[in-house]
Amino acid sequence: MAGRVVSLFIKKYMRVNEVVQNNIPLELLTQEFESWLDIGTGNGLVAQEWKYFNNINKKSAIDTGQNPELFGNDLFSHLDDGWEKCQESYDENSKLWNERFDLITCMDTIQYYYKPHGEKILQNLIDKTNKLLIIWTTNGYYPDNEHKSAWHEEDFQKVGMKTYIIKNFHAGPPIVGDGLITWYEK
Repeated sequence: MAGRVVSLFIKKYMRVNEVVQNNIPLELLTQEFESWLDIGTGNGLVAQEWKYFNNINKKSAIDTGQNPELFGNDLFSHLDDGWEKCQESYDENSKLWNERFDLITCMDTIQYYYKPHGEKILQNLIDKTNKLLIIWTTNGYYPDNEHKSAWHEEDFQKVGMKTYIIKNFHAGPPIVGDGLITWYEK
């Protein structure tokens, strides 16, 4: 059964990359990036599958590794030695908090912070992005034991981000819910 869960997890996250790559303008995704911060990297499958970003010179991955049901001992296992790997939370105490990056991706992560803290993180990501910020989250509340906040289009639009809703992306259990991709370009 564990192999089936992992297979579904891999398939789901490959779909996330496809959704992002099919809905953000190609000229944004294919521009020159010198540095990339991936927040909530997990085992690195999502980062590994980004077809436009793997040739970036400076790549940093950050994840707390606190979700053993998904990753077990596999935190960062799909990332090669070209990545700086930080096992910590992305917040004002993180060693990467004050660094600037051309590209920042924050996939399926922001909803794990309480809303006021998440808003502070969001503003920092906007401030520290040189070219492109991409965030993926659930649209609104999705009943996951670990989620601490619900995010909507308006939360991102009010800070100048573009949004796209992916209907019925989360096919449960426990419910069918929408995904939300949002991006900010400088």
